[in-house]
Amino acid sequence: GAGSALFGGDTSNDKIEIAHDSTLNITNAISICTWVKPTVPSTYKGIIDKGALGSANGVYTVWLDNSASPKIKFGLNVADVTLVTDDTISINEWTHIACTYDEDAGGSTEMKIYINGVLSKEGAYSTVIATNSTVLNIGQYQNDNAYEFAGNISQLGLWDEALSQAQIQSIMEKTYDELTTSERADLVSYWPLDVDATDSHGD
Repeated sequence: GAGSALFGGDTSNDKIEIAHDSTLNITNAISICTWVKPTVPSTYKGIIDKGALGSANGVYTVWLDNSASPKIKFGLNVADVTLVTDDTISINEWTHIACTYDEDAGGSTEMKIYINGVLSKEGAYSTVIATNSTVLNIGQYQNDNAYEFAGNISQLGLWDEALSQAQIQSIMEKTYDELTTSERADLVSYWPLDVDATDSHGD
């Protein structure tokens, strides 16, 4: 894209707060895709958070752990169910992250994390995602002005369907305007973050 949103981390209280909308309550299948360029390691860094994971309001969260070479964490629900990659991502480099949840062909539900279009981690999960009426935060984990992302976030999309690896590899190199009709079919919201926080697709 033409640019990205820059977040200053915990000392700056930078975040983007999206007002609650019923379309953001996604229960059966979900995909969260975005580009990130972290600049500060060693503290938890939130990328997107709908409610505080592990609390009565928790729904879905993607964040980086507190390692010097951070791992990606994908959490669902009040039970604090979390999938963590074994792979790490680099500081001061752009990385594409995609997190999905869906029921597989055998009837069990799966969480998956892709790094730069390649499956990094998957795990079973058996409970429908909860719903809430809290705000959605971009650039923060847990709604308490803590665990704020330091670095850049761009091209953040939210789907109410689990994208396949082929679909993720296709959309990761595109801006919103370049997405095909089929790639927008289950799209809930898309924040390019290259100019402001306008949602290019949803409300």
